[in-house]
Amino acid sequence: MQLTLLQCNDGHVPTFDQTIQALGSIPAILYRALEFGTAQNQAFFEVLSQKERPRPHIREMIIRDQAKRFLQRNNFQVDDEAVKVGNEPMAALMIRCGPVQIRVLKGSEGLIPGCGDSERRRTFYNQGRSLYRDKGGTISQTRLNLVLLWDFDKSFNLSNLWLACPMRAGESSSEVLLHWQEILEHPAVTISSAAFDQARSEAEDELEKLFRHDDAGDEEEIKEA
Repeated sequence: MQLTLLQCNDGHVPTFDQTIQALGSIPAILYRALEFGTAQNQAFFEVLSQKERPRPHIREMIIRDQAKRFLQRNNFQVDDEAVKVGNEPMAALMIRCGPVQIRVLKGSEGLIPGCGDSERRRTFYNQGRSLYRDKGGTISQTRLNLVLLWDFDKSFNLSNLWLACPMRAGESSSEVLLHWQEILEHPAVTISSAAFDQARSEAEDELEKLFRHDDAGDEEEIKEA
């Protein structure tokens, strides 16, 4: 199998430190969105379901839906991974920030899910690229695919977030290879919703800079037909 792997200006994918610095406040915003989702999940089961223990599958779907609504209300473009019968709890949210695509997935204790029979997830893990329109209106290719993993604690609050950079897809978790994976620290400061637009714009600029000096062949812009 031939893989399409990102080549940065030093011949390697960006390190975790380089990536997290360029993302700026985006991880903190995603933390807030998922914490909002878990709070809504608890409210559903405690209030509407008369303190029922959160049920598997439904709880994951509520958190994904509420996190998506939180981000959309704050002007983020969020898409859903295709849902089929049986994979609803494991379906991802998909977010783009400049040249970087992020899939948000539940991963038990930070374990990245396998691809199963999903060709789209396999392409994403293999660092396949997509087209997007940058802030200048130019059609360009994405440069990096990341996976944001989350999990519950014993009380069904958000336990941790992990950021991973996939290298190679696999049918099961054990077959997926990663360039790196690190736990994200809980943001010490809460970002106000009013600052979300600026945070996203700054992150897009920094991520564009991160890939600005790629090989000449990779720098060619995609022209509209």
